[in-house]
Amino acid sequence: MSIEHTGVFRGAYATAYHALLQRGRMIAGEWVLVHGAAGGIGIAAMQVAKLFGDVGIAADRLPELARQYDGSGPIATNPRLVRGADDLVEILKLAL
Repeated sequence: MSIEHTGVFRGAYATAYHALLQRGRMIAGEWVLVHGAAGGIGIAAMQVAKLFGDVGIAADRLPELARQYDGSGPIATNPRLVRGADDLVEILKLAL
């Protein structure tokens, strides 16, 4: 792995860890909605959530992008259509 790749790797996973565990106070067994799950930090967030015993919900603007993550949770497509908790519940019913 090149020095450039290691810098990106460290930055993405450190950001995901900080956001989920330090700021978000995530605990095992929770569900985590990751917007932009196909991006570098999104993929890292999905993997960090899985590593710590949580279920990650991948959300991206297109289903093809959301499906690029590692398969550790359901997929919510087009998060712009989620207008509240009821819409998210419906998406989760379809994803599960």
